[in-house]
Amino acid sequence: MVTRDEVRRIAEQALASYRELDDGAAVVEILSGDELGERRISPYTASPISWENSWVVYVARKRVMLMSSLIIIISKTDGRIVYAGPVNDEG
Repeated sequence: MVTRDEVRRIAEQALASYRELDDGAAVVEILSGDELGERRISPYTASPISWENSWVVYVARKRVMLMSSLIIIISKTDGRIVYAGPVNDEG
């Protein structure tokens, strides 16, 4: 089982490699899939996501504009990045 601290490290390493992000993108919140509550998350992916077996990492960007939230979904089992990208929550 991957811990919240390990998830932060994995996410920060992933952020460092994403060239399309501006400098200053940072992890701001890490939630277990079962902690999402009422949040509507609709990642742009055709693959099903097992929320109960996932960590959801919210990322802040330096640029402030109307755009979708950026998340990284990480498997609780093996630390694999399941999804990284927008959440489809613009507006």
